[in-house]
Amino acid sequence: MNGNGRVVEITVVETPEVFRGHFDDCLDHLHRCLRSKFPKGSNGTIGALRPIMDFCKTDRKTVVGWLESSGEKVTGEKKIYLFCFLDAVGYRVFEIRDLGQPRIDLLKIIGYGVMTCKQVAEACGYTNEQSLYRVLLRNLGVGNHANQLMLELRNSKKYELAVKEAEIKSTIKLDFSLTELFLQRNVSSVMSIATGLLSMLETEEFGKVFIKSLANLPETDKRVIFKLSGKLDEYSAMIVRGQ
Repeated sequence: MNGNGRVVEITVVETPEVFRGHFDDCLDHLHRCLRSKFPKGSNGTIGALRPIMDFCKTDRKTVVGWLESSGEKVTGEKKIYLFCFLDAVGYRVFEIRDLGQPRIDLLKIIGYGVMTCKQVAEACGYTNEQSLYRVLLRNLGVGNHANQLMLELRNSKKYELAVKEAEIKSTIKLDFSLTELFLQRNVSSVMSIATGLLSMLETEEFGKVFIKSLANLPETDKRVIFKLSGKLDEYSAMIVRGQ
């Protein structure tokens, strides 16, 4: 429901998943992707870090410290921001998932800038933010009254959160790829498989057996060979053109 009391549906499109794991593993992956394009000390690093700096409301030195320590140096409200930044760019962080949806929404209300930690803590009946951090960052249990206040706050801010989350996820851009590193590793895996296949086919005994079996292969297997042959011809031509 928006501010005029009208029910308006806001669709938050999920960012395609790039990696899943614990918080420190996700941050380590982000750091390695950054450094694969921008080695330490290279031009463009500050610009590449700018989306993280802006989202988390902090400076370059602080962000670098977070990345180089795999998140050990980030605490409190800044950690909530960083959780939500990772979520916004496609990470599936186990610590977020394990909170359960009501607490996830509270985390996002803070991380996506709908309310501050102080405001959320007060609305949930806590005297300080530290109590809220224990609930959202350490997943500690809460009493019935606090839980009821959390649910009421979550429901009252549902529309605002959806608007902010959709806006941020549709506009946030990174200057480096979060999938290229993974795909590069796949290239190495494919080449290892190709090398093993070639070695087997060049073995005289196996080669003879394989050739004899070709006549009786199912149609689906024949199509695989035809497609593989076509792809290899295509890649061979690219290699020749590049020489």
